[in-house]
Amino acid sequence: MNNTIYIEYLNKKYPVNISKPKDPDFADIETAIFVECKEAWFAQERDLSDLWKLLELLPELIAEKKAERKKDIINLRITREEKSKIEALAKMKWYKNISSYIRERALQK
Repeated sequence: MNNTIYIEYLNKKYPVNISKPKDPDFADIETAIFVECKEAWFAQERDLSDLWKLLELLPELIAEKKAERKKDIINLRITREEKSKIEALAKMKWYKNISSYIRERALQK
């Protein structure tokens, strides 16, 4: 079982992945599921009966995480050629934008 459903928050849809439990301690529990929503920084094993409550809670978790999001700005001067190379590398590695690419490279995530 591996399903993706979408919850809506501020007119944007966010994926919620539901699958079999990843933790071996939950593998024998017939009603156990693993729920993951990256935007809410949520990944846990839960009982299937908790799913509806959890789906109601996830928009609140997303709102909290968005409030904690990046607010500071760093300006960087580069040449046109450097920008083209950075954009190409970011695109090649499937980054949404060059900011994400530069941030992850600089912080070694």
